[in-house]
Amino acid sequence: MERRDVTKWAFMLFLTFGLASCGIDIPKETPSSFETLTVEETDIVLPMKFSAKLKGQADVTISPQTSGQLMKICVSEGQQVSRGQTLFIIDSRNAQHELESAQANLQAAQANLQAALV
Repeated sequence: MERRDVTKWAFMLFLTFGLASCGIDIPKETPSSFETLTVEETDIVLPMKFSAKLKGQADVTISPQTSGQLMKICVSEGQQVSRGQTLFIIDSRNAQHELESAQANLQAAQANLQAALV
């Protein structure tokens, strides 16, 4: 045992006997009428609301290959879509007129080509 430890123990012993001989009473535990609780560590979930804005990883511009009025929207905003999935249905009457016009122009060009070769 080190000398420092022996000195500490001797001082504590001296202090204990000194207080006991002075007639100082150490207070004893007395019963109380207060309710006591045991403290326990627990997790508490508090519902909290925060406002936020979500932004996608990439912005994609979608443009049709033809013009016309939208007849039906097949997806909703924020919905995940896959390649080849129908997003919109466009009124096909304008596209049909353009197709008929292009076919007529093709037939006229073929007739001009046949006339030039003869």
